[in-house]
Amino acid sequence: MKLLPASLHSMRGIRLLIDLLLILYVYASSLVLFPDSAFSYAVAFLPSPMPVFIAGSVLLLLALLRQLAQSKCIAGAALLLALVFLLPYGLLYAIKPSVLSQHIDRPHIVVIGVDSLSAYTAEQYSVQLPNISSLMASGYQYERAYTPLGRTFPAWVSLLTGLEVAEHRGVFNLSDRKQPALHDNFFKTLASQDYQGVYAMDERRFNNMGAEFGFDQVVGPMPGALDFLVHGLVDNPLGNLLLQWPGSRWLLPWSWNNVAAYSSYSADMFVKDVLAAIHTEQPLMLAVHFQSGHFPFKSRHTRDVFQHENQMFQRYIRALQVVDDQVAVLLAGLQQRGVLQNALVVVLADHGEALGELEADLQRNGESFLVQSYGHGTDLLSDHQNRIPLAYVRFLDGRPVGEPQQIKQHVSLNGVRDIIEHFAQTSDLLVMPETPCFFVETGLRIEAASDYTTLDDMDVASEGAIFYDLIDGELVLKADKLPQLLTAKDIGLRCRDRVTWFSARESAFYSVGLDAQGQPMTFIDVDEQDRRRINEYRQSYLNWTEDN
Repeated sequence: MKLLPASLHSMRGIRLLIDLLLILYVYASSLVLFPDSAFSYAVAFLPSPMPVFIAGSVLLLLALLRQLAQSKCIAGAALLLALVFLLPYGLLYAIKPSVLSQHIDRPHIVVIGVDSLSAYTAEQYSVQLPNISSLMASGYQYERAYTPLGRTFPAWVSLLTGLEVAEHRGVFNLSDRKQPALHDNFFKTLASQDYQGVYAMDERRFNNMGAEFGFDQVVGPMPGALDFLVHGLVDNPLGNLLLQWPGSRWLLPWSWNNVAAYSSYSADMFVKDVLAAIHTEQPLMLAVHFQSGHFPFKSRHTRDVFQHENQMFQRYIRALQVVDDQVAVLLAGLQQRGVLQNALVVVLADHGEALGELEADLQRNGESFLVQSYGHGTDLLSDHQNRIPLAYVRFLDGRPVGEPQQIKQHVSLNGVRDIIEHFAQTSDLLVMPETPCFFVETGLRIEAASDYTTLDDMDVASEGAIFYDLIDGELVLKADKLPQLLTAKDIGLRCRDRVTWFSARESAFYSVGLDAQGQPMTFIDVDEQDRRRINEYRQSYLNWTEDN
């Protein structure tokens, strides 16, 4: 109120009106700048908050200029304003970005992961994702690539190690990261060859991988239990505005660059932090995983440019479009820094996403059996959950080279490690060999999350909380819960022509034949060799829990 003329201070009615207008301005500003903030919904009734925001901003600026004009220390006030708000931005973004040394003779390697992007979506909605689609179409693009387990942490560990899930034992999100097999991966292999290893992820609630995996630097929010707690506290106009200031990476490390804090998350800021982590004198091993495409599919950067009758699918595509824009910014930054002068870029997803679409209607024992689900890591038959995009693109002199190919090989994420390590050693890009059959399995299944249309966050948290302990500020899966969770898994073999699996809920084996595109067609007799291999795999889990 001190910014207002003194004559108005005695006018109680006007003062009250101005107070109300100021409150309306704060809420309208939140709706314009942070539309998904909990504070924004209070003024969602406004046909458009923009006029209120513009008018309030102009009036506030005029009042501020008036106050500064009357101040005896205008220069000091202006300097303080610059130091507090402008200097950090200048230091972070005005400095010319470093360019990699031209003397590096080893190829750079960049892995771009897109959370929840199914191969189905990448194929059918490529127009909505032009940057990702164009990049993938420039190299070797695999039509039948699959995740071994549709959860982020197990999928990334399989990718890094090249091992089956039962071998590396990173079997659930937030598993104990001290398992020795987790740390034998291509980051450590390349570190021994003088590569700089940077791992970046903009949401780490369920994937808290750190330096023990061989990363020289990790970009993203700080992991820990506070990640689940602080966002509700900072989701207010001041907190959301503060998170646009680079200094908040130290003040609010759990919310900085965190997609889970979707009301304030800055898509460009995250990419800029990734690029800032690149050194200039070493070959680069960079893995970036973008999380905006993960449920609940919310981002303040979404645009109303895609319509779909399935509202959940509409939100999903709009969230993926945010990632598509980030990929374009990342590639431009890598180009500017010289990374793409000699590089391999790998594009992939950790898992897909099912959003209630009817994928198949089969007959089992004379009854209809629908392949229809929500989420990921819950249904081994779902093409939308399990088939993922995978492409390798060779860059020389800043542009893709080689003849683009559609590869029909049946492959798993487990095969990526061999391709990357071979390329780093020889600069030769191989076609991944076909894996006739590989193990697949479900993750931790929360009943409260089985249908996104009725999902309640509190119900999910309540159901899942019993499985985790708080250790040194981080949530870790309880060791004594492993037997219960492992026996609840569906475990199967995915082959080119069939999927065979053990259903834990029904304590029975099933097998479904697949067509040439890998889509389920009909139930078939269970192959006895498949049954034996699955039982041996399940027994390895039982042996593990007995040893512990």
